[in-house]
Amino acid sequence: MKVFIDGASGFVGRNTIAHLLQHGDTVVALSRSDVSDTAIRDAAASAGGTADVVRGDVNMDTQKLAEGKGTGAQMHDRHE
Repeated sequence: MKVFIDGASGFVGRNTIAHLLQHGDTVVALSRSDVSDTAIRDAAASAGGTADVVRGDVNMDTQKLAEGKGTGAQMHDRHE
């Protein structure tokens, strides 16, 4: 399944990315900064995979963004 995650660069998000990729899922992750991009890509690489990183912020309509990326599920783990 293709899963959209916001809050993907945090502790829970990084571990979720690894778990999903290890179980054959595809990850699309929302990132707000270069630092977050790196954390997301590193989490994916540690699981032997890659994640599609989408730059944006929490004020975006993440529902429409996720639907536009063809995801079948969404996980929201953002903290402000």
